[in-house]
Amino acid sequence: MKVGDPIYRGDPVPLPVEVIWLIASYNHPGSSSKSLFNTADSDSDSDSSLDSLLLLQKTLWACCLVSRPWYTASIEHLYNRPVLNNRNFDLFVRTIAPSPSSVPASVRRKPRLGLEKLIKHLDMSGLSYESSKSLTARLIRRTKDSLESFAAPAITFSIPSLAPLSKCLHLRSLDLSTDYYDIDLPQLLDAIDHLDRLTTLKLPRNALWADLKPQSRWPKNLRFLQVSHRLYEDEGSWATLFDSWPETLKTLRIAECLYYSFFKCLDRCPSTSAARTIRTLEIGPALHEDRLPLGAIMHAFPMVKTLVLPAYVGAHKNPLYEEDGHGNVTFSIAPVSQEQHPLENLVLRDYNHVSQPDLDDMVWILSVLIDRFPRLRRIELPERYFSVAEDVLSFEALTNTLEQRADKAGKDSAGIFLLDASSTLS
Repeated sequence: MKVGDPIYRGDPVPLPVEVIWLIASYNHPGSSSKSLFNTADSDSDSDSSLDSLLLLQKTLWACCLVSRPWYTASIEHLYNRPVLNNRNFDLFVRTIAPSPSSVPASVRRKPRLGLEKLIKHLDMSGLSYESSKSLTARLIRRTKDSLESFAAPAITFSIPSLAPLSKCLHLRSLDLSTDYYDIDLPQLLDAIDHLDRLTTLKLPRNALWADLKPQSRWPKNLRFLQVSHRLYEDEGSWATLFDSWPETLKTLRIAECLYYSFFKCLDRCPSTSAARTIRTLEIGPALHEDRLPLGAIMHAFPMVKTLVLPAYVGAHKNPLYEEDGHGNVTFSIAPVSQEQHPLENLVLRDYNHVSQPDLDDMVWILSVLIDRFPRLRRIELPERYFSVAEDVLSFEALTNTLEQRADKAGKDSAGIFLLDASSTLS
């Protein structure tokens, strides 16, 4: 009844469960928050995303306490993407995958609630010693029928987890990049090569320390692959890796590596074994900074249309020069060799590096890259690279060159752009 209304109008009409479900869906973690599986975000973005997900989880938990219809409509959203941390993980395990020894015999005879079938996204990347190798395997085994994305915890993902992981037939995204694991790449591929729905794979940090076997196969619909830290040091291993990739693989991200010198051998890869399926190539920072052999990289990835580099590397002269083995420095990108290269977009991403950009160097380098790659249409730079008004004038000629290459429909997207803004510098 309305407050202050003396006339009783009867009991309130209960909302249908379908309407409550729709209301609860607006608090679904995937509806308004960035996925925690996206590792391209900064630390501050990840923290705010985590806070947002925790708030959504608390809201859905409160919805479950309202009434039975609200519980029925909200419980699916609450367990769809549980937000796990060191404070709630133990209770989550006791609810979803309790050990047989911890459950009284009287309780074991009761039918299970089936909450594990509601879990589609299991992100354990924020955990380490809270779990164990056997517990991680048990959680994967319990949620295998519904799991669509999984991010492994640090330390406690191991070979025993591969068996239940191989049964996750609905898996679309697998993130093992949290830590080093005692699992080589052939072992991992043997477990997941039949997962036809898997499109995103982030390998462990040391995955490329072992060569592939001739019988190793990747999931046939894989589209995105991330590797990091240790990379192959000889062209034969790289060629074997390239030849093994499925035709569907379009994006390769090298999140971090020990040395950029790992790429030097790529210029010796035969053209028949080049990575011709890759259209987007992302290269992150090196833990031990050295020269990036850009010419060798473009030789091995001849079909790349979008190239992402650290700004402190791409806006300095080092990528344009290589040592020939005798201490002589040569220009790495010859005009003839890259004449037909399809590179269209160059993104220079800011990793908060301490180095400050030199305007004269940057303008000269970008002009060389524009000259060497005739199909280059768009360059994105970090906003902090433009600290004074005169910077805009320095790039006007480069922007005009890029715009002239584009057709009429693509002129608005051609030019030099700030990475954190949508307006062109022209």
